[in-house]
Order: sequence, then structure tokens, then C-alpha cells
Amino acid sequence: LLIIVCLFTVLNTMMMSVVEREKEFAVLMAVGTSTLALRAQLLMEAAMIALLGCLAGAALGGLGAQRLATRGLDMSSLYGSEEMSISGFAVDFMVYGHLRPDAALDLLVIVFIVTVLTVGPALVRVGRIDLIGKLR
Repeated sequence: LLIIVCLFTVLNTMMMSVVEREKEFAVLMAVGTSTLALRAQLLMEAAMIALLGCLAGAALGGLGAQRLATRGLDMSSLYGSEEMSISGFAVDFMVYGHLRPDAALDLLVIVFIVTVLTVGPALVRVGRIDLIGKLR
């Protein structure tokens, strides 16, 4: 769910990038820049956003996962007693995490690809820019 919310944020960013720069794109098209070149530029911008976001997310997420794996998370403050048992089995209030590198890499690749694909509506909008209306 968090990934979907983030992807809508990236989609909004790319759409606003196109909407706010329509006049700039119209001028570029008027001097001979093809829509293919403008779309390639937007695709590269999306790839850079995706790459920087994935690198920052991997760094911060890796640090958080490392801390959770080494120090754990003390859940005893959520319960009134120091000891707890469920069906006769003792339950430890310290929770430790484990992040598999292959799972993290899979998520990074998926997020990168889907982030780059969210630029699709912006690419369509660039092709529909009205030169006459924008250059008045």
C-alpha cells in the first residue's frame, strides 16, 4: 500500500513537471525539437528520480533494518507485565528483524521499473501540446 501511495506521488510529480513546462516544451517544439526527444528527456528525468529514490530508500531502509536486526524493538511497554505466555509458551517482548538481500533487491528493481512506468501519462500529454495556444 505504501508503494502505491509513493507511485501516485511520483505520477503527480511527473504530471506537474509537464503541465508547468508546457510553454517551454512548445517553444522547443517550435524550434524543431521532436516530441520523441522531449519524451526521451522526460523518461530520463523519471529514471533519475527512480534511481535517486531507490538509492536513498535502500540506504535508509538498510540502516533501519540493520538497527532492528542488531538491537531489536522492545515491545514490553505495550503490555502491562514483564512476562507473557501464550498457550503455555513464553513470549519474548524483544522483536528482531531480518532482511534478506535478495528480497530487498527484488523490491528495489520492482520500485524502479514501476516508477519509470508512471511517466506514461506525462509522455502522452507531451505529444498533445498545442503549439499555437501555448505560444500566444
